[in-house]
Amino acid sequence: MSTNRITDGAERAIIENMLDRNREALIETARGPSEVDARRRRLVPSLTTPISLIKQAAAAERI
Repeated sequence: MSTNRITDGAERAIIENMLDRNREALIETARGPSEVDARRRRLVPSLTTPISLIKQAAAAERI
């Protein structure tokens, strides 16, 4: 599933569209590795793992 990019219109609609596209990209990225790899594999030197990105995004959504 791919959300079409909106580049003009109400500011809220543009921001919501951007968030939807970013959510989709995060989900697609997280689907790649196994659960064990998602918990262990580091993406960058800062010790970030795919599962930590999912947790951070979920926490931000609840705010």
